[in-house]
Amino acid sequence: MPRKSTTALISLLSRERTMLKTGALQHLSDIRTEKEAAITMLEKLPPEAEELDEILTLARRNAVMLEAVIAGVEAARQSIAAAHGAQRSLTSYSASGQARELAEHRHDLEHKA
Repeated sequence: MPRKSTTALISLLSRERTMLKTGALQHLSDIRTEKEAAITMLEKLPPEAEELDEILTLARRNAVMLEAVIAGVEAARQSIAAAHGAQRSLTSYSASGQARELAEHRHDLEHKA
């Protein structure tokens, strides 16, 4: 029968997985303290080998998911930056093949007194 400390950590890892799957990334930090406390309990009363295997499997699965989430967020950030940069300038080429940047045309209004 799993110990309370083992059950608590397994439950937290399951909650973490749900957060990763649903994109509720803002809540990941909410369970950090709880995970640290559960790990501290495990250090005081180590789990059985079978329980430890389950915990490690769940933790590795979440780590892989977290890496994928981080890569996805970074890819989205780069796409947004590229799209934003494309709106600011345009590269044109002369007849001789020289590249030149055409700056964004600003539509600022000037107010004169």
